[in-house]
Amino acid sequence: MTHLFYIITGLLTVFELGKATHCRYIWAEYRKLRRMNKADRGLYLDYSPELRVITIVDIVEFVLCIAGLFLAEWPFFFFVILLSLSKFQQLGSWATCIDSLLTVATFVTAISFHYNWI
Repeated sequence: MTHLFYIITGLLTVFELGKATHCRYIWAEYRKLRRMNKADRGLYLDYSPELRVITIVDIVEFVLCIAGLFLAEWPFFFFVILLSLSKFQQLGSWATCIDSLLTVATFVTAISFHYNWI
């Protein structure tokens, strides 16, 4: 079961790396979304489903980090939870990129510690 957990963590690491490479686009889309009223927001999300996918994967990542608190590498997952609960990503596209890179580094370190690669 832990192997499956860390495989999913590895997939989420790849997803976060993709978010880091497209941080300007993601920031601009979320900024557009915040400016819209509720009716326009629903229509825009129907037109642009990638924001829904990003939100769903972020929720899955948060739940995975909560489950990771019960493992030996819990400080890494606790750091990711604190990072995702903070409002750091809302500072700009650079903050979104830094947040994604910190999450990638933390997940890679947690996987490395679990399999004794470090």
